[in-house]
Amino acid sequence: MEFADEYALMCQRCVEALAGLEGESLAVRDDAFDGLALELFEFQMRWNPAYRNFVGARDIDGWKAIPAVPASAFKDAARPVSCFPIEEAEGFFETSGTTGEVKGRHYFYDFDMYRAAIEASLRPLQKFGLPGDLRRCWLPGLEGRSSLGFMLEFLSGEGPVGELDPDEPVLLMGTALSFLHLFEGGIRHLPEGSWAVETGGYKGSRRELSKPDLYAMFEERLGIPSERVLNEYGMTELSSQFYARGVDGFHAQAPMARAVVRDPESGAEVGIGEIGYLSLYDLANVGSVLAVATQDIAQRGEGGSFQLLGRDPAAIPRGCSRAADEFLSR
Repeated sequence: MEFADEYALMCQRCVEALAGLEGESLAVRDDAFDGLALELFEFQMRWNPAYRNFVGARDIDGWKAIPAVPASAFKDAARPVSCFPIEEAEGFFETSGTTGEVKGRHYFYDFDMYRAAIEASLRPLQKFGLPGDLRRCWLPGLEGRSSLGFMLEFLSGEGPVGELDPDEPVLLMGTALSFLHLFEGGIRHLPEGSWAVETGGYKGSRRELSKPDLYAMFEERLGIPSERVLNEYGMTELSSQFYARGVDGFHAQAPMARAVVRDPESGAEVGIGEIGYLSLYDLANVGSVLAVATQDIAQRGEGGSFQLLGRDPAAIPRGCSRAADEFLSR
């Protein structure tokens, strides 16, 4: 079977799994996720030679055993993390970084699965009480080939925020830095019932607020209490997003993705309430790799949730460091 045909079939299988979700269901069933992840792993082993070399000969008995590629591998321009020639990509997203830093790229054969993952990732927000009919708009300030900019523009049919209707509640989305600029501009309170989604941090800026201070400003400047402020967690290297509510909220399990918090020494999954390094498994990453190991530290929560505690690039587990070197040297 040609790549394009097998790719389309794999995407169809994942979308069909989403179509069966109803009512209170927030994610693909565990048994269905395991089966699809193993199918996708075999697909990527066939079509992604860099990943095949990285994995080598291993016994994979479930999705948690699928080897996760370090996110730093996406920075290797000579060996793209891709199942297809990058010249055939519809496009790519690029990681942010400081001047002179090598930026990672995530190539997409097409963006159909990415759009499906964005829409699916909003489902857990119903549990938080977010109304589904809010007008959506986003704050400007995202430039270049940003996955975050693509997501916000796709979700916000209204486009960048302009003159807001003083009587109509909105879902206002943007980076933490863009909200900080908004607060300093003297904006009035938004209509009762409005919500906000903040994401992206303060990259490229020397300005930073603690999360409690930032969320306090949402209520002070916009009239949005912290329980109606959501944090979106995503990465250029992924297709799905995870959402948390409030200052101390845990990020809920995403419909098409799973999170595993691993012990930095043994690589084993930690227990509920314990802390480790976050690995993410995303069915929507059909054309690259479904398993990505991050540099983020997290606490494992109930039901597949996790709480982000920060990033510690100076303390990457030795095993992950060796894995990154191994992948990038092939």
